[in-house]
Amino acid sequence: MYFGGNKMLILLNSLPVEIENFCRKEAGESSVVSTLDKKDLSYIGEGSHGEVYELTDSTVIKYFNSKGKQGNNFDYLPLKNLQGIAGVPVLYAYCEKEFVVMEKAKGLKLDEYFTTHGRLPSDLKVWLKDLLEEFSKKKWFFDDINIYEDVFITEDKEEMTLVDYSLYLHLPQANENQANRTVESTYNALIENLQMNGYIIE
Repeated sequence: MYFGGNKMLILLNSLPVEIENFCRKEAGESSVVSTLDKKDLSYIGEGSHGEVYELTDSTVIKYFNSKGKQGNNFDYLPLKNLQGIAGVPVLYAYCEKEFVVMEKAKGLKLDEYFTTHGRLPSDLKVWLKDLLEEFSKKKWFFDDINIYEDVFITEDKEEMTLVDYSLYLHLPQANENQANRTVESTYNALIENLQMNGYIIE
């Protein structure tokens, strides 16, 4: 853990030295020297809560925008609790209310996969249901059913990854029945939303 001004970088998994130094500099640690600058990073895309840049071939950094800094919808909050679940990227580091560093997903975005192949893999349904159930065991629940740019699928269909964790509800008091009902309704809403928007699943 490193402190810089009123901010701090929390490092959860090791990063290359230059990348770690860059993150520490971005977190405000003035004594850190890094030859890397934000303008040197490759821009990947922008969501409603922030911009994503490539750090390395296997890591990305998401900077929270003004909307992302409102409330308590920070990716690192659920990500910390959901580590180890298949389909959840590794969380490397974060600076509270500023940015999060995570594993870069492999494959194509769901909408790109559909455009390329004309249909989505049948395994997507099983994967989504399993993911929702695993999240619910830790009392985290989806609050977003627009997953077109949030799910990545590899060409061989062997790997699926969910990359956006800004819209989640943490319901620690939810009992098993409530959790099961929430999982079921969310799953149905996700599949219905995909089908209503013309996405064909094998």
